[in-house]
Amino acid sequence: MAPRTPPPRTARAAAAVGILGLGRLGLLTALGLSAAGVGRLVLDDARHVTQHDLGLGGYGPRDVGTLRRVAAARLVAETTDAPWVRAAPARPHDVPFSLLDALVVVTDEDLAPDRAWRLMGERVPHLVARCRPDTVDVSPVVVPGRTPCLRCISLHTQDERGTDAFTASAWAPSASRAPVAATPDGPLLASAAAVVVTSAVLAFLDAGGVGADDTEPRWDLPCRSVVTSTHLTLPGARVQEERWPVHPACGCTGQGAVQSSSSAATA
Repeated sequence: MAPRTPPPRTARAAAAVGILGLGRLGLLTALGLSAAGVGRLVLDDARHVTQHDLGLGGYGPRDVGTLRRVAAARLVAETTDAPWVRAAPARPHDVPFSLLDALVVVTDEDLAPDRAWRLMGERVPHLVARCRPDTVDVSPVVVPGRTPCLRCISLHTQDERGTDAFTASAWAPSASRAPVAATPDGPLLASAAAVVVTSAVLAFLDAGGVGADDTEPRWDLPCRSVVTSTHLTLPGARVQEERWPVHPACGCTGQGAVQSSSSAATA
């Protein structure tokens, strides 16, 4: 009997993943996803490649002055031999959310609440990597309606630590905030974080985030009431994880995860 679900590589080949932010971390994530067989990458970053972006396995001298989204798409095309992989630069700030199976946001700024709620409203599975000079905070993959969201995490940190800003880095462990002399988006930290981000996206896709023969995303993942964030800190790219449940005051569609878990427990 034929398997009911396609093998992971087939599911990956059918997937479309967007990446917003194409510094070292974003570019390495794009290259990792393409090497793993993700079929379509939509890349967006309005900034240009600078000398700071150059490094082993990333942008080269010829890319300096080129739009990041254009240079990144070219590098993906040059480094993959899988015929089904396609990478294309998005029009500026016009990533087609409705066509994506997952979106990765790589930022060195706080994530604006309206952007986060837009992703929730358009039901786009998303992961945020917040880069600072000494730390990268990687969110879980947020699946609207099935998992806790970024605001759930922010509300928990407000309850536990007094953090009141709704930001992409609000969940960072207080122990990781010690100042460390490092350049933003450093090569070691970016490489380690790219492994974490790429692995999380691939795990989501392989677990049922997309169907090989579907024209629409198919989220067959069970509802999850607890998710895990990852924090990488210099020196040494130390890794710390934290687990987060749905926050009862959030009101996000992740409340469905709690209801589903409760129903399963009483069945």
